[in-house]
Amino acid sequence: MNVFAWYEEWPKLPLASCTHLSTGSFQTPNSELFRPTGRIMQITKLSAAHLPKCAALAPNFDVDDAALQRAGVNASVVAVADDDPEQILGFLLAGSLGVRGVVHAPQLAPGVNGCTAETLRDAALNELRGMGVGRCHHLHPEPDSAHASFWHEARFAPQAGELLLELDLTRAPAEHVVLPAGYTLRPMRVEDAQEVIDLMSGDPVLAVAGWESEKLFQSMVTAHPGVCQVVEYEGRLVSAFVGGYFGHRATNTHTFVAKEHRRSELGRAMTEAAADVLRRAGVTVLHLMLTSNNTSPQKAFGFWMHLGFEVVDRDPSFLEADLI
Repeated sequence: MNVFAWYEEWPKLPLASCTHLSTGSFQTPNSELFRPTGRIMQITKLSAAHLPKCAALAPNFDVDDAALQRAGVNASVVAVADDDPEQILGFLLAGSLGVRGVVHAPQLAPGVNGCTAETLRDAALNELRGMGVGRCHHLHPEPDSAHASFWHEARFAPQAGELLLELDLTRAPAEHVVLPAGYTLRPMRVEDAQEVIDLMSGDPVLAVAGWESEKLFQSMVTAHPGVCQVVEYEGRLVSAFVGGYFGHRATNTHTFVAKEHRRSELGRAMTEAAADVLRRAGVTVLHLMLTSNNTSPQKAFGFWMHLGFEVVDRDPSFLEADLI
C-alpha cells in the first residue's frame, strides 16, 4: 500500500505523558526549533529526499517519488533531529482535497513521544492554513480512543448527519453521456474561479464558505489540472464540479447546476469527465459527503447512486476542524 493511501487501519499513537507545548504560529516552520523530545527538533516540509527514511518508519507502506508527486497540494511535514538532520523522528501526511484539507495520523520513530506528534499535527495544519484552506478533515475508526482525543485537542469535532459515498475508479467507466446542443463541457480555468464562486454562492445546500476564495480556487485548479469541470451555455457558466485529490483518494467538494439547466445531464457529464482525469492520475476512489442540510436528500442520494457511487459500509468517525 502506498504511504499516501487513506489508512484503513490507524496506528495507535504513543501518547506518552508529557507537558503540552505551545508551538506558536508556525508561520515559518522551516526555521522554527522545538524541544518536545528532550532534544532540539526541526520541522520542515516533507520532500523526496526524506522518502527513504520515511519508508523505514512505516515499513508497511510503499513510499516513493511518484507518491509524493501524485499528492497534489502537499502540506506534509517531517521532524528531524537538529544535531543530525538525517535522523527522522516522525512525519505526517497532509494535503488538500480540492478546497478542503485532509490530515493523516503521524508516524513516529520508536521512543519518540506524543509531543512530537502534536508538533507535526500543528505544523501541518498551519501549512494548510497558509494555503488558504479553511476546513480540514480526518477519518479514524475509534471515536472514543486516545487517537480521537489527540485530534479533539486541535479542535476537530465529529460531524453528524453526513453520509459518506464513494465511487470505485478502478472499475471500467460506463459510456459517457452526450450533452444537449448548446452546452460545452470543459476543464475549469484559473480565470473562471470568481465566476464559479459567484455561481455557487447563492445555493445554501452547497454551503460555500467565506474562506473559499478566488485565490484558493485558482491554486486548486493549478494543482489539480482537469479535475474541476464547468459547463458553458451561451457564453456563461451554468454548472461546476469542484474537487481534488491527495494520494489515491479524491473528493468531490461541490457540484452545482443552475436551476434552469437541471435535468440536462450536466452533473453526470462533469463527474464523468473529472473521473477520467482522476483515473489517469492514478486515483482509485472518489468520495463525496451528502450533508444533512440538503433540501432533497433522497433525490441527491438517488442521483449519485445512479452514477455508481456506493455508501461506505465501514463506519469511520469523520472529524472536521475550521482552520480560519
